Amino acid sequence: MKRFCKLFIFICLLFVGATTVNAASGFSVYANSSTVIVGNTVKVSVKVSSNDLGAWSYCISYDSSVLKLTGSTADASTCVKAGVVNLTGQTETFTFKALKSGSTKVTLKNAAIYSYKTEGQISGISIGSANIRCLTQSELEATYSTNAYLSSITVKGTDVNGETKDYSISPEFNKDTLEYSVTVPNEVEKGSIDVAKADSTASVNGGGEVTFTEGSNSFDIVVTAQKGNQLTYKVVVTREELDPITITFDNVEYTIIRRKDVLPEHVGFVSTTTIYNETEIPALYSDIIDYIIIGVKDANGNIKMFIYDGNKIVKEYIEYKFGDTIFTPLDLPENDLFKYTVSSNSYSLSDKYVIYYGLDTNTNEKNYYLFNKDDGSFIIYDGVIEKLANEKIEIYKYIIYGLIGFSVLLLLICIFGRKGNRKEKRRKEKTNDIDSIDNDDSSYFVDEVEEEPKAEDSHEDEEEVYVEDLNTKEMKEELKELKNIEEEPKPEKKSRRKKKEVVEEVPLEVEETPEEEKEEIQTKELDIDEDLVEEEPIVESKKDKKKREKEEKRKAKAEAKKAKDFDW
Repeated sequence: MKRFCKLFIFICLLFVGATTVNAASGFSVYANSSTVIVGNTVKVSVKVSSNDLGAWSYCISYDSSVLKLTGSTADASTCVKAGVVNLTGQTETFTFKALKSGSTKVTLKNAAIYSYKTEGQISGISIGSANIRCLTQSELEATYSTNAYLSSITVKGTDVNGETKDYSISPEFNKDTLEYSVTVPNEVEKGSIDVAKADSTASVNGGGEVTFTEGSNSFDIVVTAQKGNQLTYKVVVTREELDPITITFDNVEYTIIRRKDVLPEHVGFVSTTTIYNETEIPALYSDIIDYIIIGVKDANGNIKMFIYDGNKIVKEYIEYKFGDTIFTPLDLPENDLFKYTVSSNSYSLSDKYVIYYGLDTNTNEKNYYLFNKDDGSFIIYDGVIEKLANEKIEIYKYIIYGLIGFSVLLLLICIFGRKGNRKEKRRKEKTNDIDSIDNDDSSYFVDEVEEEPKAEDSHEDEEEVYVEDLNTKEMKEELKELKNIEEEPKPEKKSRRKKKEVVEEVPLEVEETPEEEKEEIQTKELDIDEDLVEEEPIVESKKDKKKREKEEKRKAKAEAKKAKDFDW
């Protein structure tokens, strides 16, 4: 009861005032982070300390436009008044939310500490403050360092005797040079790659203690700057190999691994040996798929496994892993479903799914598997997949049939379109021929009704056509017929007119004959008495003959053209 009264008195002194006492006392103010993203929270702690602590009081001071008080261990109050018994310190924590970008300070006002012993106010106390910078995310990232360089790389090696030494890298280190190489003796099996970063805020992944196998060993050292950008340094350590065996596959040179402990393990395979070029080398064998695989290294120290049939390297051995499942692709068996495949060991269903035939090394079962390219998962092939594959094949068939039908349709259009054009062209040509023939016939009839003098001009052209068909013998036969006419009875006027036409035509046919025969013909004409000419069978006139021959010529021409069109 007595102590409670004392405590009450001390609290009252906070308001009344008391005698000042000097002592090592004060308030410390600190934040859990000097920077805070706008929208996030920051915690500020206030600790009161004194060797003679009886009571204290203070109020939090801050910029309310930048920070907002959201909670505290002092009942979310900005002012604290408290008292204790026999304590040397007390801490209260205040939580603030950053409202906007800017710098602010959290400090105390009206801070006082009272002595437990003297019940008076302690003078000369210290009062701290916490500086806080509020930033947006972009503003904060702009302050990050982008330095992702190393300042040095050192390679050390330890031989079988435990002796460690440094080995010089090539080329000489430069922060901008990212690839280096070094060679160590065959007896150096272990070592370390020690690096130093150029910026303390950066982080390094890689290096440290390493093991060197015979041949090339590649080590990547990734440096990540505070801002997130990275640089990767590569160090290739070549451990000298005794009598190395090199091979070339797909124009890439490899070195055969000759140490059994360097070969990686594969589920379903057991360790064995095989002969390569009269040299025994370590290998792995699987009796399930009857494969012998050997290990090789490329120039960068990457290890690969190749299928070896005892005489030559067949191809690279590949395994796919998904969870605990290890899948080994094999050649696709003969199957109608996969007759359209373009790969020997896979059938692509889509951009996402591929069907493989292979071995599950955990169960030793061979089956068809569906591989998901997106997540690398495998599931056993079933009828649903077969249905999808068949539907895809049917779609391809319809597409092919459609293309064939469209091509045939285009071909028919071209053929019949061209034929129609040719028919129209032939029709026009026939029309032109008929028009020309009509013009020839009309000219003929015009010549027929012209007067005698004009007809003589046309006779010259007629003679050019028919003169070759006439000869002297025919001339004599016609003259003989004329002599017989003199002795026959007098014909009717109609007959006399026709006969006169015949007689008048004779000179035209014999124009090219000798002069003597012409005179004889003319004499016969004068001797004929028209009154004595009797009617007899009508003799074909020259013009009728010309008309008939022209008609025959026209028909022959038309038949020849028709035959030509038929041949086409």
